[in-house]
Amino acid sequence: SSFAVSFSIISVLTGCLSGQPQDRLPTLIPFQLVDGATGHVAAQAVLAALLHRERFGVVNEVKVSMYDVACSLQSNYLTLHMNTPAQPSAPPGNGRRPVAVEPSGVYPTGHREIVLAAYVPAHWKRLVELLQSPGLAADPRFADQDSRSRHAKELRAALTDILRTRSAEEWVTLFAKAGLMAAHITTWRGVVESELFARRGMRLRARQTEMDVDVVRTPALYSGFDTTLSTDIPAAGEHDSALAAPT
Repeated sequence: SSFAVSFSIISVLTGCLSGQPQDRLPTLIPFQLVDGATGHVAAQAVLAALLHRERFGVVNEVKVSMYDVACSLQSNYLTLHMNTPAQPSAPPGNGRRPVAVEPSGVYPTGHREIVLAAYVPAHWKRLVELLQSPGLAADPRFADQDSRSRHAKELRAALTDILRTRSAEEWVTLFAKAGLMAAHITTWRGVVESELFARRGMRLRARQTEMDVDVVRTPALYSGFDTTLSTDIPAAGEHDSALAAPT
């Protein structure tokens, strides 16, 4: 569809595929991240324009581009490249990360994978203590954030050797109790069946064409009212006549 194609092309043109390993075919984001973010930005922009009109009596035309939003989502990397000289392309597989975010990412364990982020100095120190690896703490390649970024490939190898000694469940439990950022990789099915999804009230029952369906509620919460549906989901074109401009 044109919708899917536009999302794919925007992702490519704005560098969304840049942060992937260079030794395999890049993968597109498998959901409409930029589309959804563009909707949120447009809604916020309209609200800001309405407030501006109320305060100053000035009417604004609001324009929001998917390209602009996609660039904004990657502002940390794009800002880095705008403020540093161009460098030759890194050789595939060298593991160098352009910003100090090591260690972070997906790591294999003895059973399944986990996502771990311990790049904050205090978190790194806590991680080394939990892994009971004096060698990591003493290794000059991993002495600070910059060093860990420059030696990302070696750091990943060292961590993987240790993490493979226990299961994902064991590691996540240990890390979470210590206040580290770690989690299992959750599938979409796992999300909708999770306790957290239910506790947050993300499932909303709606009715469309005489059939009950479950939808994801709007992410915003308000103190004065609940985000529930008071009417059925309209059918395609149901309100065309009411919204059409008068002739």
